[in-house]
Amino acid sequence: MKRFLDVVRLRDGASHTEVKLTAKGPRIVEGHNRRGGDRITEMVNFVYGIDLELATVAWPLGLMEPILDRPAARGGAAVRFFEAAQGTLLRVEGAEEARAMGEVAEFHVNFKPGNYLDTVRHSLDRPGYVTVFAEDVRKAVAVAEDSARTIRFVTDGKVRELGNRLGELSSQLDLTSQIR
Repeated sequence: MKRFLDVVRLRDGASHTEVKLTAKGPRIVEGHNRRGGDRITEMVNFVYGIDLELATVAWPLGLMEPILDRPAARGGAAVRFFEAAQGTLLRVEGAEEARAMGEVAEFHVNFKPGNYLDTVRHSLDRPGYVTVFAEDVRKAVAVAEDSARTIRFVTDGKVRELGNRLGELSSQLDLTSQIR
């Protein structure tokens, strides 16, 4: 990965590089000069106490000291993204039970009844997610998976054509609730 960052001349500041393990070995599939998405920033803050969003701005402005050593982990974190069938959302079941699990740090449902749930093509298509912070990563993964299994998005199952949905997309951006 260091070689990749050297090739793209990213020597300082935030970076996000994704690596997939393949039969031919590790392969870089994505790289950016930004912090990571998909709740990575929040999980790093939970586990290590480092605010990557703040650091992404503060570091180049000289407003923070360098982090010289890897900080000790204070626990483990995990995220699970909810799944749902395509169709108009009729109701969400199990949300209160999923949200109430002890180690749940963030719980987001991105759609309300009447919104159309499409095939997931990018992050905003996801029905929502749960982020968990627990005493270790095994516990965090177990709670996140239990929470994700508990919630159910009930849709009418009717698939719409793209032209019929464009007007709905902007209303579905972020109808979230956060706890903790």
